[in-house]
Amino acid sequence: MIRNNRDVNRLETGLNRIQESINRFSGDYFNQEIKDLWEKMERSEGKEKLKTMPIDVISTLVKDTPINQLVNNGFRTIYDIENREPGQLMRINISEKNAYLIYNAVSKIKDSVYQQAIRINQDNLSKENIELLAAIYKKWELSNVIETLKVDFEELNKVVRPDIETIKKQKGLIGSLFQSKFEKEEVKSAFDNLNQEKHIKNLNNIKEKLDYILHFTVNRDELIQHFVQENASYYTEIEKVTGFKQVEIPGNLPAEIAETVNNFPLDTTDLDVTLRHYQAFGAKYALHHKRTLLGDEVELGKIIQALAMINHLSQNNQKYAMVVCPLSVVENWQKEINQYSKLKTFFFHGNNRDAAFAKWQSNTGVLITTYEQTLRMNFEAGHKLDILIVDEAHYVKNPEAKRSQSIYKLAGIAEYVLFISGTSLEHRLEEMKQLTSILQREIAEQLSQELHSLQPNEIEQIVAPVYLKRNRKDVLGELPELGL
Repeated sequence: MIRNNRDVNRLETGLNRIQESINRFSGDYFNQEIKDLWEKMERSEGKEKLKTMPIDVISTLVKDTPINQLVNNGFRTIYDIENREPGQLMRINISEKNAYLIYNAVSKIKDSVYQQAIRINQDNLSKENIELLAAIYKKWELSNVIETLKVDFEELNKVVRPDIETIKKQKGLIGSLFQSKFEKEEVKSAFDNLNQEKHIKNLNNIKEKLDYILHFTVNRDELIQHFVQENASYYTEIEKVTGFKQVEIPGNLPAEIAETVNNFPLDTTDLDVTLRHYQAFGAKYALHHKRTLLGDEVELGKIIQALAMINHLSQNNQKYAMVVCPLSVVENWQKEINQYSKLKTFFFHGNNRDAAFAKWQSNTGVLITTYEQTLRMNFEAGHKLDILIVDEAHYVKNPEAKRSQSIYKLAGIAEYVLFISGTSLEHRLEEMKQLTSILQREIAEQLSQELHSLQPNEIEQIVAPVYLKRNRKDVLGELPELGL
């Protein structure tokens, strides 16, 4: 109840505070918060990446860099040296020329790292990730509430401000003796207006909305679940607010390659299984490019994709296939090939291996063996091999190992080669380069540590005709539901 000037002053102070709070949310408030958190996340993730980059990355930009001298002075990573000025480097007996070369190289590396686009990993969300997602969610949830609050407050303020100003003109006890009857009636009417139930109700509603906005919180688990479900919407919001452009991840190929692969005429005659789109695409990709590396997580049907390749070639009179895999999965390969195709299988192992090899060459089909057994295989000029499938191909990354050399020899014979690896290789340049050199040497020769460190997106484009990587999230819409 507004009874006197003191009550009116309290009301005015309260309205002013509400106005100030509403003003906080005016204009670009939410967008600025999102931008600030995005930049914070970029800095944080950039620093973490710099911490993983060894100091000798500098030598990819500056030849004959005194790396040992840097290491001896405690610089192990690019992060350790990112803020060192040339003068500071000169104090550890690095020449002025090298100091400036190192400083410029580190600056270039830093710029590249901090400019690289970020993709939020929903399986490993950082504190900064959560803050950013919460800010976006808050914008979506509160924007309409704030707009409604502004309208309600402006309407109330417009009505009650004149009455407040009228009451403020009221004189004290002595002064009121000299006020006209009209002025006194005006003051009384102003008090009556301020005490109208509808104004009190509207003010309480405004306070409740403001309290809701000021104390709005997001449940972490619910936020993560919402991000998983509305992933694309979050990235669209980030792009709209920050100008960030989401880059293609490994497995998302350039449009021209994707179109060519989709148009490849895959022959599924005698294949007794319905291929999911990504499985058919994987088989077409490998057939079109002939010698490729497939990076698929477990449970994505790598055997089915390889089998689709083998079956297609068999339908086109290229009937000799070989699968090399660890002994632990030989049974899986044999079972799925027999279950889903009409191809004959032979097992090259133990005392009967030579007989199995001879039957394979006479009858055509799929010869299944292990890495170690390939060392005992006498592959002569007259023998036929159209396609070689190497499962868990990261086992042959070492070119000095005998089993690697044996696989490389077979890869040189076959027209079609598919290396399969469940281990991510895009961050292991030397391993990728070695395996790629067996498949498509001209691509391997384009890969360098400098590109890997500074232009990862360009590396993706270079390896697009040889390396296809997918994970469960990439093909989530096509995966069957898990049974209970």
